[in-house]
Amino acid sequence: MSRLQTVLTQLSVRSSYYYNYALKIALLKLDQTESTVKENGLKELDALAHDLKNNQRDQALYELGYYYF
Repeated sequence: MSRLQTVLTQLSVRSSYYYNYALKIALLKLDQTESTVKENGLKELDALAHDLKNNQRDQALYELGYYYF
């Protein structure tokens, strides 16, 4: 996951891949057993789902709904 974080910090927000990596990182954090990491992932996923500039917003909304389902 740290390598993905490194890639994300090197990408511009305007890159078409930025939100793909951000979403993947948030989902990986949700799979962790440590509760603080999991909560952080949920906050990131929620922020991605409500970001109107996110080109992966529909996927983030789906994953957020699936998490609570």
